[in-house]
Amino acid sequence: MAALLAKYGHKTASPQQTFDVSTGNLTLDQINLIYRHLPVDITYVDENEIVRFYSDTKHRVFPRSKNVIGRQVQNCHPRTSVFVVMEIIEKFRSGEQSKAEFWINKPGQFIYIIYVAVRDAEGKFRGVLEMMQDCTKIREMQGSRTLLNWENSVERLHQSQEPEAPDAQNPAAESAAAAPSEGAKTVPEITAETYLKDLIKDFPALKERMARISPKFKLLQTPLARVMLPHVKIADISARSGMEVSTLIAAIKEQIEGIIAGKP
Repeated sequence: MAALLAKYGHKTASPQQTFDVSTGNLTLDQINLIYRHLPVDITYVDENEIVRFYSDTKHRVFPRSKNVIGRQVQNCHPRTSVFVVMEIIEKFRSGEQSKAEFWINKPGQFIYIIYVAVRDAEGKFRGVLEMMQDCTKIREMQGSRTLLNWENSVERLHQSQEPEAPDAQNPAAESAAAAPSEGAKTVPEITAETYLKDLIKDFPALKERMARISPKFKLLQTPLARVMLPHVKIADISARSGMEVSTLIAAIKEQIEGIIAGKP
């Protein structure tokens, strides 16, 4: 293959050949090793909205497939969530924004996601870099560590995330903890500035019931919802769905009343 490429004037890099990067010189093998050992997952989408690269690590928070390389980024997301991806790209391209942050809080896991606009020395938009990291252990750190310690911190972390054994003497208490009663609750006051996450926190069944209001709210059942939900107000989903705020609020209150009443 090397001989064939050379015949037509294409040079191939030898294992020893170094590339002049901005702050050093690295071989292609070294570059790949660095990306493979980064504690942060990276995905790069160029200015034409083509997925060009992702770091292939064993610890990836969300797995990637090599099939995404060379594809339009909008074809790599569920149809219901493409509008969020495209809004980020449009805001970055126009220069209106340069960073978008999200985080996912799950039991025993905290995931931080940041998108940054990639621009060259002249400020021209050259794409989007996504960086994602499981920051669970980082959030648990307290005080300072200034001495070398070889303890198996990974094993300790896994042990700390193991669920506590249920109370064998009180199974009713376990059931109550797993599914808090809705019966004592009342329909809350809802305005355009109310965060949907707060309503879902008080009435978990509302997340699934939102699709009864509009099929567009099926997006709440996708993994991307975990990223979006902390930032979405009633006014935001009103604009996205095309429903008037007052109509949307009335529909949400109706679903909450059904939850309180125990209606399926």
